[in-house]
Amino acid sequence: RYAVVHASKTYQTGSGTNPQTHTHTDLVLMDLESNAQIPLASVTDQQANAQRFSEDGKKLAYTIRDYNTGETQLHIYDIAAGTIQTEVIKGRGAHVIAWHGDNMLIREGTTPDSDVLLYLGPQKDKPKETTISLN
Repeated sequence: RYAVVHASKTYQTGSGTNPQTHTHTDLVLMDLESNAQIPLASVTDQQANAQRFSEDGKKLAYTIRDYNTGETQLHIYDIAAGTIQTEVIKGRGAHVIAWHGDNMLIREGTTPDSDVLLYLGPQKDKPKETTISLN
């Protein structure tokens, strides 16, 4: 029922001798039944990517990476409630590779050397993050 629209444009500012290239990205959730558009992110000089819908299709995970700090923010959008939960993953260019219930597997880069299992449920006795090392 939903699709994610990712639109980017690149432009230059500055002078001919000192040009600066910028990228602006909009991430929009589109309801294919009603054609309603829900803006999720509108960022400049950052990378915004839709990652994955939850198993039940009620939530969408997407990331925003700040090129200057290297910090990645994981956003979880609850479609029915219209709310966003944000988790900061410092120093990681992370992306979601699996999501089951309250557990999300995050990967930095392209290899599983230091995958992170992120627990999103109640924080009673479980750690928030568990690093999975294959070494």
